[in-house]
Amino acid sequence: MQVDWKAWNLPDYPILIKKPMDLGTVKKNLKSSKYVNVEEVLSDIQLIWDNCHLYNAPGSVLPLKSGSTKSGPTWRPLSTRVSEKSYRLLR
Repeated sequence: MQVDWKAWNLPDYPILIKKPMDLGTVKKNLKSSKYVNVEEVLSDIQLIWDNCHLYNAPGSVLPLKSGSTKSGPTWRPLSTRVSEKSYRLLR
């Protein structure tokens, strides 16, 4: 689900986040075969993570905690093990 910045009264969201992305859009793109390869999927997922870090930076109302890092979640290294055959199975 996309961030409804108007409903949440976040007027700075579109100023800070130049390219919004959400898991609902990733799912829609997978179903419509928009992605050419696994790297494009992972790029959009990384964009979600980066946007979270950018908007919820230290000093924000809701800073990210719980040991999260800029390097991304633990699934990132798995991208090297995902084959094209596995990607085709996701389609």
